[in-house]
Amino acid sequence: MSATAYTDVNDARNKLDRPVVLKRQLGVWSCIAMTISPIIGSGIFISPKGILVNVDGSVGWSLIIWLLCGGFAIVGALSMAELSTMIKKSGGMFVYILTGYSAMLGFLAVFLFLVVARPSANVIVIRTMARYLLSPFFSSNCRDEIPESAITLVAVVFLTLIVVLNIYSVKWSYRLEIVLTSVKLLGLTMIILIGIVRLCQGHTSNFKDAFSGTPQAGNVALAFYAGMFAYGGWHLMPTVIEEIENPGRNIPIAICSSLTVVTAVYVLTNVAYFTALSSEQLLASPAVASGANEH
Repeated sequence: MSATAYTDVNDARNKLDRPVVLKRQLGVWSCIAMTISPIIGSGIFISPKGILVNVDGSVGWSLIIWLLCGGFAIVGALSMAELSTMIKKSGGMFVYILTGYSAMLGFLAVFLFLVVARPSANVIVIRTMARYLLSPFFSSNCRDEIPESAITLVAVVFLTLIVVLNIYSVKWSYRLEIVLTSVKLLGLTMIILIGIVRLCQGHTSNFKDAFSGTPQAGNVALAFYAGMFAYGGWHLMPTVIEEIENPGRNIPIAICSSLTVVTAVYVLTNVAYFTALSSEQLLASPAVASGANEH
């Protein structure tokens, strides 16, 4: 055997002996986008009604709930980050339960997440997106009459495209996520700026007696539940820790910066809603952002 052939054989053996690992290709900006993108979605358009109805229509209490939910999300995400530094495996909550408890509990956790929790949340998100995409094609008086078949069709098409892209390339899916995250933030920033302009114009009547009424403890718990739905996704970053560059640095930076931005955006967006809609109008609106735009 020639020296060249011998070297090629050894190289091939060394490659076979190497463990298969995921390539670290996600920087801090990808981590920030990966945190913001799954959080900011339909929740900011769905949860305002769920929170408001459970605090007896109190504008002040609803804004406090939004702020506290953001604090809970940051604390929870940092706790997950701490676990990820001790258990450096991708998989997130499944891996932590598997390592800390048992294979059975780990299996049950991932089964419930993949079969029940995540699909249900995705259905709500994708159908809300489809409703908002279709709403400009219907008059303001018949938004409730958007055909369910049309909403389902649009939702299925976009969900299929997202699945195909994730199968094709992780890198391209995260590039798209950065673009979509920027678009979502731009849209909400426009709503916030409109709200600031309206505040400067004196549209503050809906903030008078902001803390009127005393919500019951049970209803406040339901309000927190609705608020945390809007922050859903804060725990997802450690699920791909093996693909993150310098995770000990990038994960805490991404969590603190992204969730601070999300909390600020959520609170200011709700302030903008209340510059255009009263509590009663917001609760009656089928599409909150569209209803605010009309007023």
